[in-house]
Amino acid sequence: MKLIMSKLSINLITWNGEKYISYLFESLRNQTYKDWELFVLDNGSGDGTVAAIERELKDFSALARLIKNEINVGFAVGHNRALAMAESEYVLLLNQDIILAPDYLEKAVAFLEAHPEAAALQGKLFRWNFPSGRTETIDSLGLAVFKNRRVIDIVLDENADEVFGLSGAVPMFRRSALAAIKINGEIFDEDFFSYKEDIDLAYRLRIAGLRSFIIRDARAWHDRAAAAERVRNSVFVNYHSYKNHLFVLVKNEYCKNLLIDFLPILWYEIKKFVYLLFCERNTLAALKDVFRLSLKMLGKRKIIKARRKLSAKQIREWFI
Repeated sequence: MKLIMSKLSINLITWNGEKYISYLFESLRNQTYKDWELFVLDNGSGDGTVAAIERELKDFSALARLIKNEINVGFAVGHNRALAMAESEYVLLLNQDIILAPDYLEKAVAFLEAHPEAAALQGKLFRWNFPSGRTETIDSLGLAVFKNRRVIDIVLDENADEVFGLSGAVPMFRRSALAAIKINGEIFDEDFFSYKEDIDLAYRLRIAGLRSFIIRDARAWHDRAAAAERVRNSVFVNYHSYKNHLFVLVKNEYCKNLLIDFLPILWYEIKKFVYLLFCERNTLAALKDVFRLSLKMLGKRKIIKARRKLSAKQIREWFI
């Protein structure tokens, strides 16, 4: 069942994020822009996340719907389900460890209204030292890709308005742009399960000639420390991150660009493999999934290739 269509839908995927819920919902209540609806999908949280959300929704003024999964279906499946629940013109994907400035939605929607060339945007994302307070340290100004295909969050404010792609923490999309890059009905690749889906999406949007922007006067804060801790300590996270990095390359890379940057790519992958071999062998088990799903990924690559609007040179210009 779909809610009454608003201009903007906000999709929030939660998992064991009880400590963030009151802060996040307070920032949503304070938004100056009001034409939005909220879809919350909880991925089988084992703490008090669902109870905290239900308390917040009791006196919540915006249209809202909560879906409670019994198990963790992952980021990709979760957001695909949430995206299917509405037909709004714009959609904001929201992490649970985010807080927004009161005018974030107003400024983001105004930008999309004024710039039809923009498929996606993100405000200026700062570090949130939870729970002590907001900082002026940049967390992400979009994604940058190195010639070895390592992808990082941009943390230096160089006043570039357009970026290769956006972090998955708080991007806003034109829904028509997401529809244009669906593969087999999926916006996010559900074979990824979780991690690096934002990188895959950034590639697919860019390859299709769809543009992503940073707007600096819309401000938000992200508890990056929590994400970093999960990455350092989780076999699960490392497994999926390694697997999905390789999936991104198989699906999206231009053969010409792979040949041009063959040496930096090879050296980066060799260093990573040697490290995993000696220090993190559990992660190498991800190669089984890479081989098992290789033909499926090549099928997706064929679809992406048919949608290419940019040349290999135009894509390569984004690599640093």
